[in-house]
Amino acid sequence: MFVKLAKAYLMQMKDPYMAARSALSAVQVFDELGDKKGSAQALLVAGEAHLLYDPEAALKVAKDGVTVCDEIGDIKMKAEMAKIVAAAKAHIATMQSADIATSFAARGDSHISYKWPKVAQQVGEAAPDPFMVTDYVPPEKKGGEKAKGKGPNFTKRSFKWTMGRHQTDGAWFRQELQFMAPKQ
Repeated sequence: MFVKLAKAYLMQMKDPYMAARSALSAVQVFDELGDKKGSAQALLVAGEAHLLYDPEAALKVAKDGVTVCDEIGDIKMKAEMAKIVAAAKAHIATMQSADIATSFAARGDSHISYKWPKVAQQVGEAAPDPFMVTDYVPPEKKGGEKAKGKGPNFTKRSFKWTMGRHQTDGAWFRQELQFMAPKQ
């Protein structure tokens, strides 16, 4: 009855704390009776209930549920417990990241450094870079001397919005598309 009550609380989303308490009470009753399968079912419901408000407790309960599932050999319920373990770990990691970001924001830091995940070093030769920039070598004169003088003049041009009567208004990218009826 405790397990059914906990499931009902979870289905109605009424009170996950009460659902977790009744599921843990069911675990105690099943342990006193020696019913491992019922204990595993109750731990599954308790893990789901704890996941809604306390992921650390959900992780602890789900890990206990995995060990019980190993004892009884129920692989389907073990997979369900593993899902709860993974969800609890993800929830805990998200909460820790949020706490770190809150602490940085409270101190007034404008930039939060991100820790990139470490990736194993690749083995082998590096692929040639097709966009590699080399130093400019001026052309040589006929006598083997290098040409003296100014190189190409690359200057930055200023940007200016054009009005509707500009010379590029007839360009292909400014013309409107026209519907051409198919020939019959």
